[in-house]
Amino acid sequence: MTALLDDLGIWQQLGTITPNSNWQTFPVQASSIGNTFRLAWGGDMSDVKSFVYLRSVFQLTGQQVVSSRWKRAYPKSEREVIELPLSLEFALQNLGQYFQVIKKYKYEPLGYTVTDSSYSLTLEEFIPYPETIKQIQNQPAIKEAVREVLAEGNIIPLPPGTELPPPPP
Repeated sequence: MTALLDDLGIWQQLGTITPNSNWQTFPVQASSIGNTFRLAWGGDMSDVKSFVYLRSVFQLTGQQVVSSRWKRAYPKSEREVIELPLSLEFALQNLGQYFQVIKKYKYEPLGYTVTDSSYSLTLEEFIPYPETIKQIQNQPAIKEAVREVLAEGNIIPLPPGTELPPPPP
């Protein structure tokens, strides 16, 4: 597993896949409850006629739950930062989160087989430095928003003045 550092945190690689017409799962589980990811494309980009859908898959006891939120991404030569929202309820449960990708074609006429370049996709998750997490947690607006969501969902009652739980290790 490879990790790249920058000014804000660590980009942890979740794997590299050559997308095709079947759902494929990236081999590494996301290690945080973050929403920020980066896509890096490789391989032959000379004749791309397709795009990919990326989705989250959560590992529950004995079953997988697929997220209904899919992200469409188009192959390109530069890296792309994307957001894949994670519900607060799932984040608090600390569920295992994996990602899947499938290749789709922009135009696929009935009865014709469309082919294009064979490219690869590397998915990286952003893990902020602890100092960045503390700065975010100490924002009053964020604390209040989390408190409201938790209260509405009857997930964990947080009385005013209660500190938010620490981020996962």
